[in-house]
Amino acid sequence: MAFGLFGESKQPQSKSADAHAIPEATFNGKWQLTGEDLDFAATSFKARNTYDGVLEISVIDKNLHFTGQINTRRNKEFKGVAEFSGNGPISGNQAAVFYDYVNERVSGLGTAFIQFDFAGLEADGYLVFRVTTGDGTIGQAHIHLHRQ
Repeated sequence: MAFGLFGESKQPQSKSADAHAIPEATFNGKWQLTGEDLDFAATSFKARNTYDGVLEISVIDKNLHFTGQINTRRNKEFKGVAEFSGNGPISGNQAAVFYDYVNERVSGLGTAFIQFDFAGLEADGYLVFRVTTGDGTIGQAHIHLHRQ
């Protein structure tokens, strides 16, 4: 009995992410992105922009990769298009990625947390980035992805 109790106490407290893994091929394809800045009081960042575009996403060896062009708008006025690319580990239906955002005015970088639904049809993510213009030094945004 003591051995059984000891054995039970050494079991993981939660199921591994692999038990909830989505097949890598589920992520592969084109995803429509929409998003918007979020106010970030800790750094005095004020939301200004909205975003839309298409990302090409693939997962290889538990690493999510994406590239695409993202349009930026402020008060519905088109401000420019940027090359958006990133990669990082994926565990189950969640990814933590580093990304670059480059256009004619801005060369930015940041990190993102993205959580996909288990059907592989939608995802929500939160980005934290270095601000190069405007208020604040660190900004944040929310994005929504859905399969095209």
